[in-house]
Amino acid sequence: MLQNTFTIQELFKKPIDREINGVVQAGQYDEKVVHSELEEYVMTKEISENMKYFFENYTYSFDHPTTKIGVWISGFFGSGKSHFLKILSYLLNNETVYGKRAVDFFAEKTDDQKLLEMMQRSATFDSHAILFNVDSKSAGGKKEKATIVEVFLKVFNEYLGYSPTLWIAHIERQLADEGVYEEFVRHFEEIEGKPWKEERARILLKRKPFIQALARLGYDEETSAGFLDAAKKTFEISSEEFAKIVAKHVKEKGDNYRLTFLVDEIGQYIGDDPNLMLNLQTVVEDLGNYCQGKVWVIVTSQEQIDAVTKIKGADNFSKIQGRFATRIHLTSSNTDEVIKRRLLEKWPAAADHLKVEFEQIGQSLNNTLTFEKDTCVLQSGFKNEEEYAAIYPFVPYQVELLQRVFDKVRRQGEAGAHLAHGERSLLNAFQEVALQLKDQDTNQLARFSQFYETVKRFLSTSVSATIASAAKREGITEFDVEVLKVLFMIKGIEQIKATVENITTLLVDSVDCIKNDLEKEVRRSLNRLRRNMLIAENADKTFVFLSDDEQEMNREIEHEHINEANVIDELGKIFFEDIVQMKSYRYQKTHDFEFNKIFDTYTRGGRTNELTLQVYTGDVTEEQARAEANSGILVMHIPQEFTEKFFEPMEYALKIRSYANKKISTSLTERQRKILDEKRQQITEFEKKAKEALAEAAVHATYYVQGQEYRFNGSLENQLQSAFEILVRNTYSYLSYMEEPVPVKNANDTIYEWATKGLPAKLDGTFANHLAYDTVFRFLEQSRNRQMVTMKLLVEKFKSAPYGWSENDIAGLVAALMHDGKIKLTYLGESFDTSHPQFISRITKASEREKVMIEAQIAIPSHKRKIVVEMMRELFNFYDVGETYDEIAKNIRVQMQKHFLEPITEMLKIKEYEDPQYPYPGGIQLAKLKNSIEELLSYSKSENLVEEFIELDEDLEEWLENIQTLSAFYKKTAIRYFDESVRLLKERADDLDIAKNQTEVQKIKNQIVSILTMDHPYREIPNLPILNEKLRTELTNFVKKELGAQLEQMEEIRRKMEELKERYSIEEIKTMVQHELEELQARIEQLKDMDSISRVYSYTQMATNDLRRLEEKVYELYVQYQSETSDGDDRQVEVPISRFIQVMIPSGQVEIRTEDDVDRLLEKMKQELLKEIQNGKVVVIKK
Repeated sequence: MLQNTFTIQELFKKPIDREINGVVQAGQYDEKVVHSELEEYVMTKEISENMKYFFENYTYSFDHPTTKIGVWISGFFGSGKSHFLKILSYLLNNETVYGKRAVDFFAEKTDDQKLLEMMQRSATFDSHAILFNVDSKSAGGKKEKATIVEVFLKVFNEYLGYSPTLWIAHIERQLADEGVYEEFVRHFEEIEGKPWKEERARILLKRKPFIQALARLGYDEETSAGFLDAAKKTFEISSEEFAKIVAKHVKEKGDNYRLTFLVDEIGQYIGDDPNLMLNLQTVVEDLGNYCQGKVWVIVTSQEQIDAVTKIKGADNFSKIQGRFATRIHLTSSNTDEVIKRRLLEKWPAAADHLKVEFEQIGQSLNNTLTFEKDTCVLQSGFKNEEEYAAIYPFVPYQVELLQRVFDKVRRQGEAGAHLAHGERSLLNAFQEVALQLKDQDTNQLARFSQFYETVKRFLSTSVSATIASAAKREGITEFDVEVLKVLFMIKGIEQIKATVENITTLLVDSVDCIKNDLEKEVRRSLNRLRRNMLIAENADKTFVFLSDDEQEMNREIEHEHINEANVIDELGKIFFEDIVQMKSYRYQKTHDFEFNKIFDTYTRGGRTNELTLQVYTGDVTEEQARAEANSGILVMHIPQEFTEKFFEPMEYALKIRSYANKKISTSLTERQRKILDEKRQQITEFEKKAKEALAEAAVHATYYVQGQEYRFNGSLENQLQSAFEILVRNTYSYLSYMEEPVPVKNANDTIYEWATKGLPAKLDGTFANHLAYDTVFRFLEQSRNRQMVTMKLLVEKFKSAPYGWSENDIAGLVAALMHDGKIKLTYLGESFDTSHPQFISRITKASEREKVMIEAQIAIPSHKRKIVVEMMRELFNFYDVGETYDEIAKNIRVQMQKHFLEPITEMLKIKEYEDPQYPYPGGIQLAKLKNSIEELLSYSKSENLVEEFIELDEDLEEWLENIQTLSAFYKKTAIRYFDESVRLLKERADDLDIAKNQTEVQKIKNQIVSILTMDHPYREIPNLPILNEKLRTELTNFVKKELGAQLEQMEEIRRKMEELKERYSIEEIKTMVQHELEELQARIEQLKDMDSISRVYSYTQMATNDLRRLEEKVYELYVQYQSETSDGDDRQVEVPISRFIQVMIPSGQVEIRTEDDVDRLLEKMKQELLKEIQNGKVVVIKK
């Protein structure tokens, strides 16, 4: 019966100080312990479901042979997996304690009849279980871990009563197979005086009795010695061989026999060794194949099997998941329920009392036990009065958090030997804290630091000594030590961050705790611990426990020297890279202004821009800020009170980096290297803290422009936008001249529109941007004849202060000025306008600007324009000459090209086809005209061209007349008459040469040649057709006259051929001569129609040559004929040379003037010789 005031221990249904075997060890057996475990085992909902799931698969194998005999039980520390495994071993071993079967204990623990039926059926089999911790069973002094098959064989040997030493057990098994093992054991004991099982481990020392015992069985000494030596040296076991051994044993035991291997902490034993994982896979696989469901393997692991195989490599271990088809995972909720029901179960009246109490204090208590948002995933407070009553005096978060702590201790290697061997239990931890509180009243709660005493027993001395020594330091209070314990335990726990509020919640120790007071005490404690270098504050305002090594390293980092300029540089980089990401400032969505970026002494990039953002932090006076805020400089001053918040974390980050860089090449212990790696990971956190603090500080900045102070509200970006707007207006006073800037989007289209249509008109009669337009043109006018203005120079001038116009604005103004004829554009010396395809790119692209020249157009004086107008009218009948020098020069060029250069070029081209002997007239004149015109047009400046044009007034008239005169020859009939005369002289050149003695012919010829060779034949050329006709007539008459004489000569030749034909009676000669007569007649007929005397002469000459060749051929034939018909030489006649002279020159003298004279003389000699030959003589001529 409860009293009005009672202690915590009075709440519990069972004595809180009773012995609870929380440390469940595989291999441990004591009937009292087994009874206690079975009696107190809690069948939670999760345990019931998993137990049923296992027995469904296990009992299935009773009726259906299977290879899926593996069970994988996973769960974090304290989840109860080892306890679950132990209970299964009792059930599968058909354990009986104090006359009660293990299965009978569960009739009261569950009302699931199907589960009970399966458990009862399992108990009907001859079932045996081998429970062992794989790590403890593998220990044997080896440096390397034993293979899984070796461990399995070892425990199986022990189960059968054989030696745990594998090769000795192998000897025993062979003797058993021979059926002499029991007899051997008896003989050995008789010889040695001690049982074999006690002495077999020292078999090498007991060699003699071993051999003697075998000798009694009939084995000789040599065989026995060899048997012993071979067994030790050559023993090996494979997974398949092991499975065969087990299968043989199972078969010998009969169909009702079942065997289960229950292996604790297999995952921890395998670790990251792929060979052990593969070995486990093959063992389970071979047992399944050879035993077909009569042998099962159940293992436990911290990790679930799919996570383990993923770590090890899914390709190599995909099969193992199929071998462990039954997978059971226990969660922390199971632990929570076990603790509540087994340890903290209350009397009904006590439970009611606690529920009523929670109804009164629950809301305020839950507020007190709340964790900071976004820094903890643990449950805050209690869900309801049921939970409060069930878990009091503990808080729900403590179950999960303590599990994480123990798991961390295991993973991070801080555990001593006890934890490493599995001797741990959350149940014991909660019992120990409950014992600390048992005499307290029911206002008391367990604070998390109280669990440290249990955790401490599993820590190595070097770890626990840190807290122990801290407690002895001067100025460190008991409460400080409690805070330190909490920080140690939650260090590295991802589920909770060590913020002030979370630490406070973990230290709440009563239901009426005032959290604000406790938090203040926690803050004071944290400050003391930090000053003593026992803890450190992270960049995210969390705190961390420091081990002795960490404390030493922190002290060294604190003493690391960092140049202040380096800190400023890093802050500047963060400010301009992460906080202020403006590349440029856009003014009114039309103008982009790049600016220099300076943070105290750090400069981001160069200082090439007119605008500058100068950020100052710390101690800068208002006078200094005002003084510097001029000439395009925007001063941004961050107040002194914010500086420390971002300067210190950045400095600490640099200290860590500097320290780490120095230590990276030095010799460090594994522990020190791990600490150093953790410190290096903090660099990013402190940089982030500095960035956040700097961003926050920047919002409170004061701005200075042109010596004036400004403060703005809103975000940092909005503040900077406002400040830059003021800076731009003050720096670029002419910026407003561009009322309608060229839009960034479709800028080229706008520029082209201004170039082709001009600037848009306004209602007041002006046009858009007229002030900017006039300013640019005024500059170009002033620059004329003083400097060459390129597009590059123009952009640089008007882009800079005090104008600030964009590059597109300036290009647009240039385009508008060109449209209005105000300027002239040239590219590499050649003029261009909108008709050029590259017009826009030339005035907008930076790479083209230096090649583009801009020149202002100047209006021509009226009197000069009047002269030009008159000249253009008279010369070219052209009136619209233009208003400016450029316009007039352009028109002059066009007209000069049209009326001068084009005709000259065309005539010169015609002149290329002239006859070199009789060239066309005016060649020199055309060349001189062309040079003169080109010299005039070579003036690049419009003014110079116009002035020279006026100067050449009279010359131009004369030149134009000359062009017209020349054109009358080259482009009309004159040149045709000229060409006809040249052609006549060329074609009848031979006739004219023959007729050189013809006076009339030569007279006409000379008249034609005279005209053709005149410098100015233009007036005489009309006479050429008449003279050409006369010359043809005279030549025709001369031909006719000469033709008669030549025909007579041709008749003479025919006569001689006829005589030659009649002279010889030889047929062959007659035929040949007749052929030549026919050829001669054909030439005579052709000769009658010829009008060229040279051709007539050529025909006569050919006939004469033919006659000579004929006579020679006839003579040859005749001589040949004579030689064939006569043998004597009486026909030979000698003729003196004087005879021929008398015949050829009867008067004793002859005059030879022409070729005809020579022919006549030789003809006389020929006729004289032929007379002798025709008489059949052979003529021999002598002197």
